[in-house]
Amino acid sequence: MKISAAIVDKKGSDFHIRDDVELADMTDDDIQVKMVASGICHSDEALRKGDAEIAYPIVLGHEGSGIVEKVGKNVQNFVPGDHVVLSFYACGNCENCLKGEPTKCLHYAANNLSGVRPDETAHFTEDGHDVADMFDQSSFTTTTVVRERNAVKVPKDLDLRKLGPLGVATLLVQERF
Repeated sequence: MKISAAIVDKKGSDFHIRDDVELADMTDDDIQVKMVASGICHSDEALRKGDAEIAYPIVLGHEGSGIVEKVGKNVQNFVPGDHVVLSFYACGNCENCLKGEPTKCLHYAANNLSGVRPDETAHFTEDGHDVADMFDQSSFTTTTVVRERNAVKVPKDLDLRKLGPLGVATLLVQERF
């Protein structure tokens, strides 16, 4: 599926909006989200500038909100039409996740900073070349595909444009919604 995305081509370069980015197909555990809003965090700027070792080109963004368009056959907590806020991925199985501390997930780096999906395929491609992702999602897009654990359902009466920037904190408060 072709989408639009803000891509950083190389360390220190500006964001460039591209309309020819290919979004990877969903897996059975994924949800497809039509993005409504995204915040920009100091992490996005740090990665754009090259303050960490990452792959380029890359689609950044990890504070997004949107509407679920499709769900994989193994998805249990979402249906098309659900409103969601996207966040980082926490495995849910390690010692820290089981203690209720997903921000200290022992597999955080592998799941969020590798630039590729869990099966090591690209989330995005452009002209047949891989484009890295951020936090296994990248919200600086028109549409993205994420694992079910990357999303938190929010009430439909809340303004998604205001919720996008809350993405970093959503896993911490998801039980409150």
